[in-house]
Amino acid sequence: SLWDGDDLRIVNLENPLLDGGVPIHKSGPNLKSPETGVGLLIAAGVDAAILANNHIGDYGDEGVLRTLSILDAHGIGYMGAGASIDMARKPWFARRKGYTLAVLAAAENEFGTATAERPGSNALNLRRLCADIADARDRADFVLAVIHGGNEYNPVPSPVVVDRYRALVDAGADAVIGMHPHCPQGYETYRGKPIVYSTGNFLFGNAARPDPQDPWYYGYLPRIVLGGGEPALTVHPYRFTPDLTRIHMLTGGEKERMLAYLTKISAYI
Repeated sequence: SLWDGDDLRIVNLENPLLDGGVPIHKSGPNLKSPETGVGLLIAAGVDAAILANNHIGDYGDEGVLRTLSILDAHGIGYMGAGASIDMARKPWFARRKGYTLAVLAAAENEFGTATAERPGSNALNLRRLCADIADARDRADFVLAVIHGGNEYNPVPSPVVVDRYRALVDAGADAVIGMHPHCPQGYETYRGKPIVYSTGNFLFGNAARPDPQDPWYYGYLPRIVLGGGEPALTVHPYRFTPDLTRIHMLTGGEKERMLAYLTKISAYI
């Protein structure tokens, strides 16, 4: 219900949509969803999927291209992956209430990244991404940059990550959203622009972590309002169940404790 009235709903899709397929050789697990998994995005009213992450290429070219085809067939936008690096770099544009938003996404260079001739994700190259942000500014009223990277399980971003995300604001981004650490990190306002360093997991299975109080099962939705002045950020903490059947928005004392924790870890930034 939180986002029913929102103009745009964007989520990170951290696996290809593919029936069958052959996993690539890599460090870490190979993730995928059956192609019917797109039904979750449809039911949730998702407008666009972020594909720049370290798992979209887990099933090679076939997995990436099939995912793009399925999203196209269902009218779900995407950014951060493509049939080549030139396609993966392209922003996704959305027009709402007289404004145009451009969303760009990149992932730290791990496995499954795109090349000039191979499908995959948009590998993070700071110089290149800053140039893409500057170019998008000429074609949109607002620019959102989403980065998949940082240190896993660390609740505080490294100084390198902080400097990197601030550089994206200097390049013209109106907001920066980070993800990948599998736990919430804090947020800040830099030069009037919100930077979220890690939202935490949203709905992500892990049989090795059965405790529902594990930080793995907590996160927060960043809600950004653009137009009419500086961007306004509010955060909405939640937890989800290990069996992946429900996402609970936090209320009462549980919400207060989570917000206090986010304030504490944000102070380190």
